[in-house]
Amino acid sequence: MSQPVRPEDSRLSFWLDLRTCIAVLFVIYGAVCLVWGLAFTDPAELDKSGGIRLNLWTGIGMLAVGAAFAVWAALRPVRADERDRTPAAPPAEDEPPA
Repeated sequence: MSQPVRPEDSRLSFWLDLRTCIAVLFVIYGAVCLVWGLAFTDPAELDKSGGIRLNLWTGIGMLAVGAAFAVWAALRPVRADERDRTPAAPPAEDEPPA
């Protein structure tokens, strides 16, 4: 018989999924780049980059990639294999303990 999947199991597996970890990192670094590109870009940096706010555009791109990873992880969640959920059989009584 199969055991029902508990909601807390699916939440934990969502946060431990590698795609979610990558999404969180992209969103954090993307937000930092976005803020840095908006607030802390000086004219000398703009001259070096040919007038393009590279941190701003990199931050927007990283936020988009992070959102894509989060959507991917949410739409295709990890499912635990039912064989992993079945408890192991207790040892026979005539066997000595290991």
